[in-house]
This record gives sequence, structure tokens and C-alpha cells, in this order.
Amino acid sequence: MGEKVKLWGIPGSGKTRRLLDIVDGYLDKGMLPSEIIFTSFTRSAANEAVNRAMVRFGYSRDDFPYFGTEHSICFHLLGLKRSQVFNSTKMRNFASKYGYELTTTQDDLGRFNDLALQTTADYYEFFVNWMENRMLSFNDAYNEFIRQNDPPNFTKNGAEQYLERRTRYKQENKLWSFSDMIVAVIQQGLFPSGAKVLIADECQDMSPLLYELIGVWSNKVDSYYIAGDPYQALFVWSGASPELFLEFPGDEEVLNRTYRFGEPIKDYACSILKSVGITIPDFNTEQKQATLTKRSFFSVKWDEQDDAFLLVRTRWLISQIADYFISMGIPFAAERGKQSPLSTSKGRAFLSLIKLSRGESITQSEVENLVKYTRKPYLERGTKTKVKKLVDDKYSPYQLKDIGFTTKFLSTLTDNPPDILCQGMETWEKSYLLRVYRKYGIKPFEKNDGLKVLTYHKSKGREAKTVFLCPDYTNTVWNSYIKDRKPEHLLGYVGATRAKENLIILCPLREQFFPFPRIGGGNV
Repeated sequence: MGEKVKLWGIPGSGKTRRLLDIVDGYLDKGMLPSEIIFTSFTRSAANEAVNRAMVRFGYSRDDFPYFGTEHSICFHLLGLKRSQVFNSTKMRNFASKYGYELTTTQDDLGRFNDLALQTTADYYEFFVNWMENRMLSFNDAYNEFIRQNDPPNFTKNGAEQYLERRTRYKQENKLWSFSDMIVAVIQQGLFPSGAKVLIADECQDMSPLLYELIGVWSNKVDSYYIAGDPYQALFVWSGASPELFLEFPGDEEVLNRTYRFGEPIKDYACSILKSVGITIPDFNTEQKQATLTKRSFFSVKWDEQDDAFLLVRTRWLISQIADYFISMGIPFAAERGKQSPLSTSKGRAFLSLIKLSRGESITQSEVENLVKYTRKPYLERGTKTKVKKLVDDKYSPYQLKDIGFTTKFLSTLTDNPPDILCQGMETWEKSYLLRVYRKYGIKPFEKNDGLKVLTYHKSKGREAKTVFLCPDYTNTVWNSYIKDRKPEHLLGYVGATRAKENLIILCPLREQFFPFPRIGGGNV
């Protein structure tokens, strides 16, 4: 008789590592990779499992057909092509046909991130996905949705018409939404051929529809391991049901020691939940020192941060902060929202020029990237074609002259390298890169381990020495918060538990903000 395990891991307890060890254990015993289903709500854990097994056992990626998200496995079981997916591009085409103003986008798992809903059509699209993932009838879904939300001009007739048109458009174009794939696999009884073990991670963020799928598959394998943490649920607002994780049958295994942070951070993170009546089971921490402080955004020396996250609620807020950092010449990386030129191909092209100006050589891929942002009088005609044919080797400044870089390129490289970047590079981007280089040298271009600006959602499963929590809300998030506070407090708990040593609560800059507990009592 196989194992039926429900694995509950608190932040920093090594839950994913435990699952990877389970994979290794079965492979050690001679089980084939194709006999294991390893699925997760995000790709990162499944990819880590594959990479680890490839290194240790010498497998290739193709040996792991059932390591991926639930959606990707169903996509392959149904034999679909990418052109058949009702993705954001196809969604915009549908909206254009019927005159809908659709501004929202989904990720490649059909999830709406950061509540980026602006128009009535955005809310209709969100509603349809929410209804399908909650496995509700239209009437039940509409009544519950209206109780929880107050979208502009959202009507029952409008939602019905949107759903009818959307369904017809998909049928006419033979398109599949992400929920369509899950439903079809369940109804057709499709199952990864030969699979004996099921490992499912991040189950706290699964919807009732995904739990239906995992429930069906768990009955067809010899052993299963269902892992998650209901207090780290980030997608409750979009249909996730962490309660279903608690109800899933299995022998409970609890990882109740965190190796990430000490007692002060634990106590503060738990106080975020307690303020809405959530008390989590006690867990053990490492004997680590921690600092808990409140700071003004403008009092922080952002250019001195090393291994630090600045967590904000939405991509729009990331863009506002990115604009400030760019104007001040502060090195940073941003995930979603407005990007830092440092972490784009433009930043890499600037770095290539700096290397060449110092007499260093650059690789073929660096040469090709540099050409994208260079034009006459620095390139001869046909240089782009020549560069693509170069072998993978190192190229010095004078070797570049032989493949189409002009004498003007070499002289400018000595006098003022940024002038060469004259194709597809805005003046402000060159100005920012030059300012960063002059003040901080080459390190910010070569190492991406300083300050990262990202959303709370994107921080899940990650950690940093120092974490800054920005409390500011946009109007949309605030309106959602006053209707249902619990999802935002779960998000605050996740953000606080990313910190290893220093947790810093920033003072709000906007009128609407999350009420973080005050350090020492009360609210920020």
C-alpha cells in the first residue's frame, strides 16, 4: 500500500526541498521519471525538481513529461497546440471584434495578477474565469460575485452576453481557455500514462476545479504527496480555496521549523494575521537576530541595499518607484511594471561597450546584442548578418573592426562609449546607465543581487536578507480590501516572512494603504 501524505510547510521550512527529496528517493529506487507526476501552481518548483534530477541522474528534460503546472500537463494530454490557447492576444482579438475595452492581461496560467482590472469588460473576463474555477453555475456565481465586488456598470445581462459571445468565439476559432483544458481532462478521464506517484506543490492556491483534477489523479496512483500552506494563499481573490487543502485526505506531515528567520519576524508576521482573527499553529524558529523598524521611503539609502526586496502591491506602483529610482540614478531591478535599464538587453549592450573601452573582449552573443542598438556611422552595411554567423568565441575591439564595426566606432569607444548606442535607446536610458556607471562602477551591471522591486505575489517562495514592505494601495485594491480584508492580510504575512534578517515597514505615501501592525503595538 502506498503513501497518502498531506505535507504542511510553514515559510522557510524547506517544503519544496522535502518534495525534491521524495523525487530523488523514488528515482534512487529505480522508478522512471515518466512514472512521477510533479505538479505545482507555478513552474519554478517543477523546474527545480527536473534540473536537480538531470544533474544527479543524468536525465534530459524530455525524460520528465509530467513535471509542470497542472495546466501544462493537461495541455499535453489533450494534444493541443499553442495556437489553440485562448491567451491574452486571442482575448484582445475577441474584445476588438465585439467592441469591448479590455485592458487586463493574464499570465500563461490564466491568472489575473495584482487585480489589474479597469474596465467593465475586464471585470466580465475576470468573472468568467472566477466562475469556472469555482465550479459555480452562472446565477450562483453572479450573486456571490456581486456580494463581494462592486464593478462599474457590471450587469447580469452584460455578463451573460459576454459569456455567450466568448464561448461562441472560442468555438468558432477552436480555442481553449485554461479552465477548458482542466474540465476536458476530467470529463475524458485522461491521466498521465504509467504514472505511479503524484506530487502536488503550492496546493493552497488551487481552485476547486484544480482540486477536482488532483482528486481524480490521486485515486489513480499508488502514492501521493499534497503540499502547501493555507496561510500563504495568494490567489483567494481569484478563486483559490485553501480550505480544500485542509480537507484533502492524507496522513499529515508538518514541517514546523523555519530556517529563514528568528522569533521577532515570526511574531510580527503572525500579528498581521491576528488582526483579522487568524491564529496559526505555533512553529519553531532559528535563534537568529532580526531588526524590525519603520522608515520613511525617502530616508532609506536605497543605493546601499544589498540582497534586498522592496515589495509593493501592484505593477503600477512598481512603475512609480522605478521612475523615482531612475531619476535619482539608483541601481535596482524590477520584476513586472517598468523595468530597470540595468536588467534589460540595453543594459547589457552598455556593459559590452564598457568592457570594450577597457580593452576587454566580449562574446558572440554580446556582440549580437550590441549591434541591435548601434547604427551608422558605427556599423558598415551588412554587419548584422555577419555577426549572426560568428562562432561562439571572444572578440576584442580590433577584431570587431574586421566584421563591420567602423573606425568611428573605435575612436568613439575611447572618447565617449555611450554615444555609440544610437538605435532604439532613449536618451533617458543612456543617461541613467551612464550615471549609474560613473557613480557605482561596473558592479551593478554584472551582478543582480542588490535591490529588487517586485510585487508581494511575485515574492512567494523567495527570500532576501532585507525586506521593505510598502503599504500603499491603488484605488482598486483599496476597494477590494474594505469588502474582504482576509486576502490582503494573508498577502502581508507572506511579504513579512520573506525577510531573513531585516524587516522594514515603510510609511505610507498615499491616502489608501494597508494597516501594518505598529512595531510594538497598534497600526502603522
